[in-house]
Formats: sequence, structure tokens, C-alpha cells
Amino acid sequence: MIGMGSASAMGSAQTAINIVTYLGATCLTIVAIGFAIALYQEWKIVREYKRRKQDCKFFESLADISHKYR
Repeated sequence: MIGMGSASAMGSAQTAINIVTYLGATCLTIVAIGFAIALYQEWKIVREYKRRKQDCKFFESLADISHKYR
């Protein structure tokens, strides 16, 4: 296969490979950034849920105190 194509054809093929590689890398980067943003948003939601759950447990524990200690 070496020597079968012209220099311009090899240059065009290399340019096409570079463009496809660039587009693939760009798409992969966008997906990775989107995943990181979604993961951060999910972490914030879970953190808020845990905080509210902890607050509920605290107030429920106050409701369990017998009347003579109030």
C-alpha cells in the first residue's frame, strides 16, 4: 500500500483523521464536563436531603422528651 497513493491524497486523509479526532475529543470533553456538573448537582441534592433528615431527627427527639423535663 506504500507508494500507491499520491502525496495530496495522503495529506487529505491525514487532515480528515485530524478533524475526526478533534471532533471526538471535543465531544468526549463536553460529555465529561456535563457528567461532572450533573454529579455535583446530585451531590448538592443529597447533602440538602441529609441535612433536612438530620434536622427532622433532632426535632423528633425533642418531641420524645417527657413532660416532667420540659
